[in-house]
Amino acid sequence: MDLVDVNLNLLVPLQALLRERSITGAARRLGLSQPATSHALARCRRLFGDELLHRVGRGYELTPRALSLQAPLDDILTKVRGTVLDPAVFDPATTCRTFTVAGANSTLTVVGPRLMELLSHRAPHARLRLLSNYTGSPDELLRSVDVDVVLVPDVLPTAHTRRHLYTDRWVLVADARRTDVPDRFTLDAIGDLPCAVFEDGPARVLPERTLEANGVRRQVRVQYSDFLLAPMLLLDTRMVGILQERLARRLAAHLPLRIEPLPIATTNLCIDEVWNPRADQDAAARWLRRTLREATAPLRRPE
Repeated sequence: MDLVDVNLNLLVPLQALLRERSITGAARRLGLSQPATSHALARCRRLFGDELLHRVGRGYELTPRALSLQAPLDDILTKVRGTVLDPAVFDPATTCRTFTVAGANSTLTVVGPRLMELLSHRAPHARLRLLSNYTGSPDELLRSVDVDVVLVPDVLPTAHTRRHLYTDRWVLVADARRTDVPDRFTLDAIGDLPCAVFEDGPARVLPERTLEANGVRRQVRVQYSDFLLAPMLLLDTRMVGILQERLARRLAAHLPLRIEPLPIATTNLCIDEVWNPRADQDAAARWLRRTLREATAPLRRPE
């Protein structure tokens, strides 16, 4: 296939179609009508001699050829935007870009306000998008969606570039108003109290496993998969839970929470930032990572 015979205008709608796996979603992303997007898909199919998206039930799935196109297409268009279309010098004061940071609700609750404050002063026309409701690994997310950076625990593997952002401790949390909860959280007291525990599928947080390894049998009353649920579950009960200290202290500013250290040593939680190396060509993405690191600088200092 000769490049002179290829309509390069089809690459942008093709990227949207492969990411959204939906004509409706791609049309919304592109700001086009559904008939126009459907027509673009038909032209892409003729160009590549492949169906690209095939219907399965009420949705679409990508063909093997379409899957093989995703990564190189993302790389090409990112380089075009970063080296051809974007100004040589990125100016945060005038940019209208949407920056997307993905991570767990608990992490974004700690990092998001600090980052938002810096962006509001330095990039007043930019928009910050915090993405917490996603599936798949960080690598899949960075490959398939317009995400600038993903915040993950350091134990989560990735093939992409990563850098440490901050460390957090695990603490015990309970309703501060309860008088029927012990003054000291000894190992025996923790074993005797009802508790709410984080469990996402087979995953359990390290301090829960540490307590179990030291013979503490938890009296589990409720399990949850989002740390932000924990305080609301603990209020008005005798239950105790384990949370990240920075999250707990942020929530304790608004809720009657009692925060106590664990009576046993356990490994801290380390949060890393992860990004796709192709974003190294993007001046705006590099600026965001510098700003994110500045926003989290106070978190790297011991409290």
